[in-house]
Amino acid sequence: MNYTLENIAAFTGGKRSLEFDGEMIVNNVLSDSRKVEGEGNLFVALRGDRFDGHNFVDSITASGKNCAIIEDEKFLTRNTVLVPDVRKALYDIAMLRRKNELNSIKCVVVTGSVGKTSTKEYVNGVFSSKYKVYKSPGNMNSYTGLPMVILNAPDDSNYMILELGMNTAGEISTLSKLAKPDIGIITNIGWSHSEYLGGRENIRKEKLDITVGMNGGILIVNGDDDMLNGNIDRGCDVVRCSLEDKKADFYCSNINERDGKIFFTVNGKEAFIRQIGVHNVKNAMLAYAAGITAGVSHDEAVAGLSAISEKEGRIKVRGGKNGSFVIDDCYNAAPESMKAALDYLKTRSGRRIAVLGDMLELGDTAPLLHENVGKHAGSCCDVLLCYGELGKYIAKGAKEAGHKNVFHFSADERELFVKEIDKYAENNTYILFKASNRMRFGEVISSINI
Repeated sequence: MNYTLENIAAFTGGKRSLEFDGEMIVNNVLSDSRKVEGEGNLFVALRGDRFDGHNFVDSITASGKNCAIIEDEKFLTRNTVLVPDVRKALYDIAMLRRKNELNSIKCVVVTGSVGKTSTKEYVNGVFSSKYKVYKSPGNMNSYTGLPMVILNAPDDSNYMILELGMNTAGEISTLSKLAKPDIGIITNIGWSHSEYLGGRENIRKEKLDITVGMNGGILIVNGDDDMLNGNIDRGCDVVRCSLEDKKADFYCSNINERDGKIFFTVNGKEAFIRQIGVHNVKNAMLAYAAGITAGVSHDEAVAGLSAISEKEGRIKVRGGKNGSFVIDDCYNAAPESMKAALDYLKTRSGRRIAVLGDMLELGDTAPLLHENVGKHAGSCCDVLLCYGELGKYIAKGAKEAGHKNVFHFSADERELFVKEIDKYAENNTYILFKASNRMRFGEVISSINI
């Protein structure tokens, strides 16, 4: 991006500071003050419950080489633009850039309850085998994150690969209008954020709003998801991928794991990925389908999938102490990803221990969803250790399913919980850790020094 500070002020209709270098070239937009390096940075002063970016504006603009957008007049200092709403101003500037400088760049957008980031990585691999691609970094998929991605995107790419997330109703629609996808991908319709959206039907409606910014185009969906295998009338071509339905547009079969890779066939043609878990095959198949519809050959798509490092997978397996194995999947958790992790544990040939904790943001359905996970866990592990306020429902479901070796620990029993896990670090034992991030299972793994 090569807008001037005067452009930013004009686009937003904002108030300029008295000392104002309108000719300053802006080449980077960011909201993390710690990442401001060099010159030409536009700092976006965001406010949250526990932080206020305005507190860093003065130090960032002091050199006269960087600038900022603010919404509090008390911080109107050197090279700043005052607007009523920083987030809306950021979105509006990004919308202008997408419409003008980036108008010729095609776009693939990924959304879904789980698997968005992994699928985005696969899409990037597939498309990079043929095209010049820009991929959104990390999980910058929100109302504030996606505009920064658009503003920092190079203008010489063939494709942008983006990710759309949501916390509130209408967010996917708003982001789709900005992204203007040519190809949309929906990984699944789960229960994540049902606390705010009120159930899977509403989540389905929101996820399908990925098509709002599309002008025709192609929507690729997981045909094995019960919320996506019916009629979808959104003014675009619908392509379905399946591990179950041979009549799907892209049918995957012959899945087998060997030598740390997963091999499979898509419509009878062989492929493989370096990430473990059948759920990753589903994500890879969506990316493969997107590539084929965009003119990528089978060989190019397979090369792109296989080029993705095993480190990109969320599930990490490593050797633990005493000959045990740690399956670290505690980045986050939803019912769908929890069951997928348990399914992977089930495929291990040694003794299998599942250490599970609360899944958050599930609303009134949380107890039932945790019980269902517990029932699923019964056939996947030899010992089940549950932790947290909602973990007791996992334990309840497992016991109701007839599982004998089930133990629950409350939050105030954390030390006892850690000691209990340590007992199972034995030869040829696989220990799965899975919970929402706020349960701090990463700290549990570190404290055991397993």
